[in-house]
Amino acid sequence: MNSDEILVVKDLVKEIDGRKIIQDLSFSVKKGQIFGFLGPNGSGKTTTIRMMTGMIQPTMGSVQIMGYDVQKEFSQAMQNLGAIVEHPSLFNYMTGWQNLIQSVRLLDTPPDMEYIKWCVETVELTDRIHDKVKNYSLGMKQRLAIAQSLISSPKILILDEPTNGMDPSGIKDMRILIKNLAYEHQITIFLSSHLLSEIENLCDHVLIINKGKQVVSGLVDELIQQNHSEFKLTLDKENVNMAYDLIKSKNITVSPYEDYLIVQGRIEEIPHLINELYKNGVGVYLINQKESSLEDYFISVTQEANK
Repeated sequence: MNSDEILVVKDLVKEIDGRKIIQDLSFSVKKGQIFGFLGPNGSGKTTTIRMMTGMIQPTMGSVQIMGYDVQKEFSQAMQNLGAIVEHPSLFNYMTGWQNLIQSVRLLDTPPDMEYIKWCVETVELTDRIHDKVKNYSLGMKQRLAIAQSLISSPKILILDEPTNGMDPSGIKDMRILIKNLAYEHQITIFLSSHLLSEIENLCDHVLIINKGKQVVSGLVDELIQQNHSEFKLTLDKENVNMAYDLIKSKNITVSPYEDYLIVQGRIEEIPHLINELYKNGVGVYLINQKESSLEDYFISVTQEANK
C-alpha cells in the first residue's frame, strides 16, 4: 500500500447462493481525491460499500483503510472512516445535537465540544441543530448524517447516494458541501451514485461497474475525451448518399438525413474525413460538434459490457 493510498480494494468477491454478486473488484483511492463509484441500479455498488465498511464479509479479497485490513483490524480501520450507507442512521425523537453526542458516546471517547461545534458549522446546521430531527428536511438529515460521520475525524468519507430523493436545491447544497469537505478540509471522498451528472460535476476520478464487474476506471476528464463525439456535417442533398457510403466504408458510425450526416468519431479524425470527402467531390458547408459527456461514455461502456 502506497503512502498516498487511503483505501485499497483488492480482488474483492462476494457470492450469495452460489452466484457472484461482486467479481474480482480491485481499485485504490488516493489522498485528496473525490472518487466516483458509478453503476446502474443493481450493479453491486451498495454490496461493495457494505464490504468496505465491514457490514458484511467478502467471500474473497481484502479491503484496507490507511493500511489496516477491515476484516483483521476492524477497529483501527474504522477509526479512519466515516460513512453513510443507504439511509442515515438517526434518532428522529432526538435533536440534531443529541444525535451527535450519542455518536460520540459510541466512540467511547470524551466529547470534544469545540470539535462537535466545528462539525455542525461545517455542514451548516448551526441554526437548526437543537431542533428535533423529525422536523428536518431530507437534505438537513443528510447534512446531520455527514456531521455524525465526521465525529471520528476520518481520513476518508464514504457517501452512498447522498443526494437520493433530494430536490434540486438540496442537491446543489450537498454538492457544495462535498467539495468543501474535500478541498477545504482535505477529507478524501468516496462517492457512490447512479447519477452521472453528480459524478461528472463532483469527481476527479471514477470507477464504473456493471453486474458486479469493473468496466473501466480513470480520470473523469480523460474518459470523456476518449469517448467519440458527435458531429453534424451539412452538405448538398444530392451528395448525402455518396458521403454516407464513403464514411461507412471506413467503419465509422454515421447516420444519413436529408441534407446532413451525423458522424460519431474523435475530433482528430474529422479533418482527414472532410479531406477525403472533398477529394471525392463532396463539399461540407458546416460542421457542428455535440460535446461528449460522462453520460455518453457511461452508456457506451455499459452497453459494450452487456454484449
